[in-house]
Amino acid sequence: MVLEYLFSRFIYNLNISHYKAYGIIIALIADIFNVVLFFQGKRYLKIKEMFSNEDDDTRKERLFYCILYSLITMFGSIILIRIFGYPT
Repeated sequence: MVLEYLFSRFIYNLNISHYKAYGIIIALIADIFNVVLFFQGKRYLKIKEMFSNEDDDTRKERLFYCILYSLITMFGSIILIRIFGYPT
């Protein structure tokens, strides 16, 4: 969604984010991406095993970065709209 905003703001205004189907399509693309990336070959089990033996300090640091990334991802488009305004 952030890429669509930046494209619409600075290159060409697509006006696709105003449609109701836009959110549904973004959610479907994200779901398909996650299924292909993590469920193919049971990669999620390998990731779980990889992080099961990390120490407490490393876990807290990585948790901080995960929360920071999540917040930027969720609110990044809102911040960009606040700074640059809506695409015209």
